[in-house]
Amino acid sequence: MRAAEGGEVIEVTVSGRVAAQLGPVERGQWRRYDDVRELWHGPGDSDWSVDRDRVDQGLHDPFAR
Repeated sequence: MRAAEGGEVIEVTVSGRVAAQLGPVERGQWRRYDDVRELWHGPGDSDWSVDRDRVDQGLHDPFAR
C-alpha cells in the first residue's frame, strides 16, 4: 500500500496474466470550460422525455421491510 501511495503501480497476475492493478488514486482536477466545451455540442438525447416519464417519481425507503 505504501508503494502504491508513493506512485508505484503494482500488477496482480493470475496464471501469468494481469488481472488487476493497484496504484495511486488519480486525483480529480478542475477543467476550464474551454477544455470541455465540445462535450456539450451535438444533438441531445431524443428519447429523454420518454425515458424521464418512465422513472418512478415516488420516494421509497429501500431498507423498509
